[in-house]
Formats: sequence, C-alpha cells, structure tokens
Amino acid sequence: MTYDRKLVIVQNPYSTRHSEVQAGVFDRLDAAGITYDTITTRFSRAEDNIKYLADRLPDGTHIISAAGDGTSTQVVNAGLRAELDGAVYSFIGYGNCNDLARGERNPLPLLQASHSIITHQPLSIEVNGEPWRYAPGYMTLGLTALVASGFADATSRERMRRTPPHTKLVRSMGQVATTYLRAHDTYLPPFTTNLSTIEQTNLTDVMMINSQYMGRMIRSSIDYPQTDFFGYHQADFSSVWKNIPFACSAITGHTPAERITEITLTFCEPATILAQTEGEHAALPAVSTIRAYKDPAKAIRVVRRAV
Repeated sequence: MTYDRKLVIVQNPYSTRHSEVQAGVFDRLDAAGITYDTITTRFSRAEDNIKYLADRLPDGTHIISAAGDGTSTQVVNAGLRAELDGAVYSFIGYGNCNDLARGERNPLPLLQASHSIITHQPLSIEVNGEPWRYAPGYMTLGLTALVASGFADATSRERMRRTPPHTKLVRSMGQVATTYLRAHDTYLPPFTTNLSTIEQTNLTDVMMINSQYMGRMIRSSIDYPQTDFFGYHQADFSSVWKNIPFACSAITGHTPAERITEITLTFCEPATILAQTEGEHAALPAVSTIRAYKDPAKAIRVVRRAV
C-alpha cells in the first residue's frame, strides 16, 4: 500500500485505550508499509499540550489523532493556532467516548484512495471577549462539565485503563451516575442570551452541539460539522424523571436542539463557570460572557472512511 502524503500520528499515553494503539495503529501501518512520524502528548493540562503540538505539527501533513476526544480537540486547536498550511485531519478512537472518531479505530481505510474529505467547521469559543478554544464536537457548561472533570482525574484514568474493553462503558456510566447523585442540584448562575431578554435561571446545563455524537449516548441525525449552524439546548438535569423524554430522543438520534449560528451568554454577575469541550474540562474564573459561533475561516479538512 502506498500513501503520498506525509503522515503524523498523535498519541496520548494517558488515554483510556492507549495500550491498544500499538496493535491497532502502528502494527497495521508497519504491515502495510506506510511510513509515519509520531508525536506523543506530554502534559496533563490541555493548554500545555496545545502549545506543545502547535510547535511540532508540520504543514501539508495528514494528522491522525489516535487517542480520545480530548486529544483530538487539542490537535485541532494546535493546528488552527499554528495556521497549518495544507493539513488534513483524522480521528480514530482510543479514548473513552470517541465521539469524533465516529467508530473508526483502523487507520488504513483513511489512507485509501476512496476516502472522503469533508469541510469541518468547529465552534469558536470566546470568554469575556477573548478567544478561548475551538470545539470540533461540542461544548457544555454546568453539570455535564462537572461530570467530565471526573474522567480527567489520574485515578479515574488508571482505573479505566485497567478495565476490560467489554466493560468500559458500564464502568463509565457508573462513574457518571455517582457524580450525578452527588452533584445533581448544581445550578448555573443566572444569565441572559442574545436570543432572549428573559433571565435564565434554575438551569444545570447549557449544550452547544456540533457533532452527531456527544458523550456516546447523545446522538443527532444532523452532521453539524458540515453546516454553518450548530445545536443549542439548555436544561435542568437535576431530576432524572422530567428528562426522560430528552433521554429517549437523544439515545434514538433525535436530540432536541435549536439550530443557531451564534450565541452569547451574559451572566448577571461574574462567576466561575465549569465548561468542557469534548471532555476537556476547565473552571473558567470571573466569567461575564461566553460566545460560541462558527467562523468559516477556521474550517478544517477532515478525512473520513469512504461511505
């Protein structure tokens, strides 16, 4: 097998399924006679890895993230920050949820002549008027971000790495349930949006959806990355029972979300806001505004398996 583009594989030694990367990625590439370079992330903080990758990712390459969604997000942010010329991206899933990978774990179909290349528009996120991060898949605020923060803990990552593959989902859901029971009544501070002058209160979560998959369980029939809009949903997830209709719709691929092109949340008082993009969580201090939108100038090219 031949491939005429320079190939770079980015791996994360702390990803949930990193022990499977050698056989699933490198051995397959070696057996096919494909040459490649590797970059291994080194830091626990997303921002540190983004800086590290931005200094090392070369122009004109096919960059494959062979890790989880968080590492894939770091790769996209690094590429956009470095303003790479002629780069294309792929995501193969060796993490926990692997939403961006869309079920792909084998790099070889992405290198075949029949592959497809799509234009993928990530979300541009600004905090207090300053650029913060690009979210290729989604951003959430509130309780779901708090849940995501638990998976970044070193103890949790090690426990997930030791879990047999066929029980990882069960263990993940167990951890989600434990965090939810402990913190289900954690509410966002009041805010308004540019979509409504009504003050929004008693909400645990805000979701900005730019992917067909979010946290593995939340699904949509819309391929948001290929559109100029994204999905917006705000909710009070403090009670399981009143969210059963949402859960049923989400699991069956019909997540209810308003189609929008831009949104600005303005908090009534500056506050610390828990946020996450594809599992990469952060506690944002003294937040007055959060803005999400799509900038066509920040679109990336993503290689997918041929349909």
